[in-house]
Amino acid sequence: MGIARAVMEQRSSYEGGLSLKDGALLEAFGGRATSSGVRVNASKAMTVSAVYDCVKIISEDIAKLPLKTYKRLDRGKAVAEKHPVYTLLHDRPNPWMTAFNFREAMQACILLWGNNYAEIEWNKAGRPVALWPVRPDMVEAKIVKDARGRPALAYLITDPETGRQEGLPVEYMNHVPGLSFLGFRGLSVIEYWREAIGLTLAASEYGSRFFANDTTPGLILTTPRKLNKEEKETLKEDFRIKYEGLSKKFRMGILEQGWDIKTLGMKPQDAQYLELRKFQILEVCRMFRMPPHKIASMDAATYTNIEHQGIEYKTDTIQPWTKRAEQVYNWKLFGAAERGTYFCEHVLDALLQGDTAARTDSYQKRIYSGNMTPNEAREKENENPLPGGDDLWMPMNMIPASMAADFNGEDRSLERRHYSLGEIRAKRGAALRRRLAGSYRKIFEDAAARMVKREVQDVGKAAKKVLGSRSLEEFEVWLEDYYRKFPDVAEKIMLPAYASYAEALLAAASQEIGMKPDEAEMSPELEAFTRKVAQAFVQKHAKSSQGQLGQAYGKAVEDSGDPLEAIEGRLGEWEEKTPAKVSMRETVRFGGAFARAFFFSAGVVTLVWVAGANACPLCREMDGKSVGRMEPFIRNGDEVNADGVDPLRASSDIGHPPLHDGCECTISPG
Repeated sequence: MGIARAVMEQRSSYEGGLSLKDGALLEAFGGRATSSGVRVNASKAMTVSAVYDCVKIISEDIAKLPLKTYKRLDRGKAVAEKHPVYTLLHDRPNPWMTAFNFREAMQACILLWGNNYAEIEWNKAGRPVALWPVRPDMVEAKIVKDARGRPALAYLITDPETGRQEGLPVEYMNHVPGLSFLGFRGLSVIEYWREAIGLTLAASEYGSRFFANDTTPGLILTTPRKLNKEEKETLKEDFRIKYEGLSKKFRMGILEQGWDIKTLGMKPQDAQYLELRKFQILEVCRMFRMPPHKIASMDAATYTNIEHQGIEYKTDTIQPWTKRAEQVYNWKLFGAAERGTYFCEHVLDALLQGDTAARTDSYQKRIYSGNMTPNEAREKENENPLPGGDDLWMPMNMIPASMAADFNGEDRSLERRHYSLGEIRAKRGAALRRRLAGSYRKIFEDAAARMVKREVQDVGKAAKKVLGSRSLEEFEVWLEDYYRKFPDVAEKIMLPAYASYAEALLAAASQEIGMKPDEAEMSPELEAFTRKVAQAFVQKHAKSSQGQLGQAYGKAVEDSGDPLEAIEGRLGEWEEKTPAKVSMRETVRFGGAFARAFFFSAGVVTLVWVAGANACPLCREMDGKSVGRMEPFIRNGDEVNADGVDPLRASSDIGHPPLHDGCECTISPG
């Protein structure tokens, strides 16, 4: 269970506590004395309203921020909800606390004492299962000598009942220090600002005593003669009945025979006292780097500067504290093998949610610029996603700077003649779809890698089993049966990549022909076409794989070699080279096939071949060639000739790119 939990069980009636570190006795007796004569410690500092507000607001604001555990990806990150650290920091750090309560307490401790401590409870598998907070005045962090005589950091926790100290290894303590000269023990803000807090406490006590004991009257009546006791009492009672109270405030009074009345205002020193109280509020704000308006001190606040103060509060007040905590969590709660993969991070955007109009305008600009999807905006507004809301939208009157090369070289003819709006749109559309092909290569490569991995594992396992104890003929029978069924397995792996790519291509191609985003829908015909292309690919892949394996073990038998070794060698080549080849070929092939199918289904009657700036001579020879609905760009048996290279003879009709392996051409509506 740990000493921290045992201490917490006794804490309901315990407020102060002694530790054996320096200054503990002073803390127990009210803290260190100040020049104002008031002793100051953390508990007394919290009786100052400004200190209480600063500690409460900062602690609550940090506790309410989402604190998530992420897994690093090749590009970006993903929430790791199943990791045990996610549960500790986001949901329940221990069976007695919510994450909000825990993190609020931890932040309050570091604001008042300069440190926060939580004992880490580990299970037998080496995973953290609980965090138990320990009050900083119960902990002493110090440098000791380890068993080899080397300096080491250790923590001593004091039992409040017995005063006994127990050591805790550094790996069992989650310790976040504040500002420090040594780096392992934070400095207390209250200790260093005790004079300012003492002055505030003294001023507060002075005001309380003043109002409790002040004998200064508000009104004085002067008389032309001395009154006896009975006359004085009668006069006071008469004035009280006639003029005392809010409802009688504006009655007319009449004084006779030389009588006069005087009002006593605030003394100059009393006015200075009020100014002192205001100044001390600003002093406390400086201690915690708190914008005064956050604790209802509005003297210097204006409508125009509060927004900027809110931004500064996030970047200058909150963010340093969250960074301290994140780095300690990442260090202490993850094993050495996980630190490069998993990490914790606060979501600070929750602090800067502007009004509805400002948020809507921000989302609109980001969505229209291709920086955010509609569903990402809905997620930030705590709304459910919509179908089709995961697509990125981009304005067609702009292209990425990396595509500028697409308008160089042969395409510099843009500078030599005027192009129609349709031609310009086609050029930009082709460049955008070429960019999409590049973006989807990683997706196709990952899918192909999973497909090949499954294939390699199955074939390799069967080859070892069958060839090790049976005949080559039996392996051939197994191989025939396997590759008859394999396309169904491969289709389930590859089809999501094709379907996602099809959605992106649809969004881009629809804008090329002037369709509005809400008019472009993935029709059943296009969905069926996409599935057909994916099926054709996996069928061709299965046939090719079976043929390559047959050649590999056939040659091994012919050369009196080991068929198993030949098969394993071919499988190794597949894992190394096939995913990249599939990715390059299929993003161009399917991009061209889908564009052709979509344009013709949308009523386009002519298609144009578009070569990129770095195209080979054969592709440049094809650039600008146009065909009608039923025509291929190259017929079976035809040749493409270009200076300086061998001619290319088509072995089948070519209705869309690629022209050859490595080709990155596209097609556009004519």
